[in-house]
Amino acid sequence: MTPKQAIEKAAAFIKRIAYDKKLHYAAGLLIAGVLTNFMPVLFAVGIAILVGVAKEVYDRATKKGTPELADFLWTTAGALTWLLLYFVVEGIVWAWIAWLT
Repeated sequence: MTPKQAIEKAAAFIKRIAYDKKLHYAAGLLIAGVLTNFMPVLFAVGIAILVGVAKEVYDRATKKGTPELADFLWTTAGALTWLLLYFVVEGIVWAWIAWLT
């Protein structure tokens, strides 16, 4: 598979994801990212996941939305993506600092 084909395949996959699921993913990523400025990253990710749970409980209790496991999983995926990015970037920064000293 060429790089162009891989990009086209990834773009087609992303296009098939429901808009609602993309919003849940973005919310998990954003909540964890913002909260990391105020607390340790693991707490921030945990809170983002709890917000996902709370949203689905709210949907069920109020009947204003449709509670779905998939929504919770997409929110969690966004928060866990933040965790992965955080540690990858942190590792790169520490390696760069070590290389400079």
